[in-house]
Amino acid sequence: MRERRFSDDDMQRIFAKAAELSTRALPERTPDEGYSLEALIDIGRQVGLDASVITTAARSLDVISAPTPRMFGVPVGVGRAVQLDRTLSADEWQRLVVQLRERFGAVGTISERMGLRQWANGNLRVMVEPTGRGDRVRMQTRNAAAQSYLALGTGLAVSAVAVSLIGAVTGSIAEPGVLGPVAGLGAMAAASLGAAVLRLRGWAEQRARQMQAIAEDLIAESPPVD
Repeated sequence: MRERRFSDDDMQRIFAKAAELSTRALPERTPDEGYSLEALIDIGRQVGLDASVITTAARSLDVISAPTPRMFGVPVGVGRAVQLDRTLSADEWQRLVVQLRERFGAVGTISERMGLRQWANGNLRVMVEPTGRGDRVRMQTRNAAAQSYLALGTGLAVSAVAVSLIGAVTGSIAEPGVLGPVAGLGAMAAASLGAAVLRLRGWAEQRARQMQAIAEDLIAESPPVD
C-alpha cells in the first residue's frame, strides 16, 4: 500500500490538533493562570518539538514592537526592541554589526559614547543601551522618501480641491484656463501618492521581519534566566 502523504495545510492542522490533545492531559487551570514554560515544553515534546525550540519561541515574545508611525494610514516607520539579560561583549557587538550589514545590505557607521553603542545607516538605527537588567537593543527606521511623496501628493490634492471649489463658486470651473490646471494638479497628486504607496509596499513588512529576526537571534544566544 502506498504511504499516505500530507500537504503543508494538513501538517499544520495535524500539529495543531496534536497540541490540543496534549493540553487535555494537563491539570485544569483558569485562563488567568496560563501555562508555565515547563508545561509548554511538555506539550512540545509530545508533538516532537525540542525543548530548546519551545524555549526560544517563548522568549521571542520579549521582542517589543514600537508604535508604527503612519501618514494617512500608511506606515512610514518600523521599530523593534528587545531587553537582554546580559551585556553584549565587544565580540558580540562586532558580530551584531556584521549581521546588520548583511541583513540590511549597508555598511553603515558605528559610534560609541559613554557606554552607548549605535549602528546607523541614514534613518535606520540600531542602538545598544545599558539598563539595570542588561543591554536593551532598539531598532528603528523611517522611510523619509515616502513621507516626502505623501506630503507632496497631499499638498497637490488639497490645491486641486481648493481651485475646484473656487472655480465652482465663480462658475469658471469649466473654462480651459481653470479645468486644465485642476486636472494637472490632480494628476500630479495621484502620481506622488502612487509613488509613495509603491515605495512603502512591502517595505514595512520587510523591515519588521528583518528586525524580528535579529532580535530573536540575540535572544537565542542569551542563556535563559533561572
